[in-house]
Amino acid sequence: MPFGSGYAGGPTGPNYPANPFPNASQTFSVIWRGQIKPKYSGAYTFYCSVDDRAWIFVDGQQVLHVPSWTGPAGNGAYRASGSVNLNADYWHDFEVRMQNTVHGGDHLRVQWASNQTPREDIPGDCFRLREN
Repeated sequence: MPFGSGYAGGPTGPNYPANPFPNASQTFSVIWRGQIKPKYSGAYTFYCSVDDRAWIFVDGQQVLHVPSWTGPAGNGAYRASGSVNLNADYWHDFEVRMQNTVHGGDHLRVQWASNQTPREDIPGDCFRLREN
């Protein structure tokens, strides 16, 4: 499964955009840590659709902060990062933080793109859990 393609009723799940949690006022935070390795070296842009907040870090540097709900991913509501240079011969540390703070639906979707890679969910073979 590609990283960032949704979770527990997220934008690709059967319950999206309905709230997958029974308590609509639930507040939570999640951190995903792993590594990414692109198929091609170059400058990448990261895209994020989230309800409510998200942060993306590459090699320990924050590359994107989404301070509030972007709207449904299915409607093309994404925020974009600046360019980040990635090397195809190297596993880069990658961290995504998500926070849900108000009632209603919740989702997260992360994508990337470069001159040689069309905008897409990060493929499963380009993401792994960090080895440490």
